[in-house]
Amino acid sequence: MEFEPTANQDPLNRPQKKIETNANASDAVPQNGDLAAIDGGEQNSAEFDPTLLEDENLVITRQTNSWTKFLASAGIFTILILGIFLARRYSLEDRLPVYLADRYTRNGNTPPRWLNRWVRWVSLSPIEQAFQAISFSLYWLKHPQPIHTTSQERANILMTHLPSAQEQILFLLQEYQTAIYTPRPGNITIARKAATIILLKTWQSRVKKALKFMDTRYNQLQ
Repeated sequence: MEFEPTANQDPLNRPQKKIETNANASDAVPQNGDLAAIDGGEQNSAEFDPTLLEDENLVITRQTNSWTKFLASAGIFTILILGIFLARRYSLEDRLPVYLADRYTRNGNTPPRWLNRWVRWVSLSPIEQAFQAISFSLYWLKHPQPIHTTSQERANILMTHLPSAQEQILFLLQEYQTAIYTPRPGNITIARKAATIILLKTWQSRVKKALKFMDTRYNQLQ
């Protein structure tokens, strides 16, 4: 059906055929290479090496593990330093054995021997603790002394069995007697240094005796 144009308009020309599709439209369709780039890039291409990705993941994992180990070590170190600070700040090493012994007593139990020794140890002064090196050395050299033995007698007996430490034994004895029998406190630095050397020489003597005994037994077996 056709409509007559109005007086003020030109006649309309309508095409009788459909517009043909662009023959070059197929050119816009992505090719195989383009699809590979869109879908996955280099990972889906024929030249992609999956071992590269595995190596990258391995490096990341190692870095993560190293960082975790570092944090763990730093945390342990911090806790250790904090524990040492609190122990020194509040004298926990002195209060703990007394508290434990008191708990045993309140519950009607007898504190164990090791706890009583710990309580006696913390009750000693620093110079007295240093002098215990002589008693320990006599015990390790298999010459323990009864409790009533005086400090002078202990020192003399140890010098007999450990002549290499005679000088340190005399230093330690002098500082101990100064602190116990005079108003002066005694030099704790000298006492501790002498006590350390005495203990080291005691262990050296024990090792030498053990090696000599083993050598004698070996020669007897031959």
